[in-house]
This record gives sequence, C-alpha cells and structure tokens, in this order.
Amino acid sequence: LLANLAAMAGVLAGMYWLHWPLALVVTAVLLLCVGLIRFFQKKSRSAYDALRTLVGNLNGYLQENLSGIEVVQAYGRQRRNFEAFRAQNGQTLRAGLRSVFYDYSFTATIEYVSYLTLALVLGLG
Repeated sequence: LLANLAAMAGVLAGMYWLHWPLALVVTAVLLLCVGLIRFFQKKSRSAYDALRTLVGNLNGYLQENLSGIEVVQAYGRQRRNFEAFRAQNGQTLRAGLRSVFYDYSFTATIEYVSYLTLALVLGLG
C-alpha cells in the first residue's frame, strides 16, 4: 500500500511538472472517484448485511417449518405459514435487488466518470 501511494505521488508530481492543467483534471477526478468509492462502499455494505440477515432468517424459518411439518399440518397452519414465508421471501428479494442495484450502479458510475475524464483529457491535451 505504501509503495503504491508513493508511486501514485510520483506519477502525479511528474504530471504536474509536465502539464499542470491535465494533472489538475486527473487529481479532481481521482478525488471524485475516492468519494464515489466510499459512498458506494457504505451503501453496498449495509445492503449486503441486510440481505445476509434476511437470508438467514428465511432459511431458519423454512427449516423450522420443514422439520415440524406434522405440527403445521396438525394445527392447519399451512396457509398462515405460507403467507409468512411469502412475506419474508419478498423482503429478501427486495434486499437482494437493493444490493445488486448498488453493485451495478457503482460500476456504471465509475465507467461514466472514466469516459468523462477521457473526454476532458483529450479536450485539454
């Protein structure tokens, strides 16, 4: 990590020495990317943690119902338990979609920023 930071600092210093307006654009985009990474990291982590918790709850509920199927049938709770399962499954689906949304939004956003940076560098250079 330290070697990478030193190499990046050296490259930036060389860029400022050669052409400071381009280096300024690259530095601004680099800071923007760091901010975007932090933002998506927080959102993605919380979405994934929620998904993992809901999947665990859903698996536990399903295991409980399957192992006690005789009791469920004896008390006629098939419909009620199915509706409860459907509700938990819907929550899990929404959490999964939210997690995937942040993952793919990050990729698309960084790609957009890279194209914008390329256009700025080509325009200024």
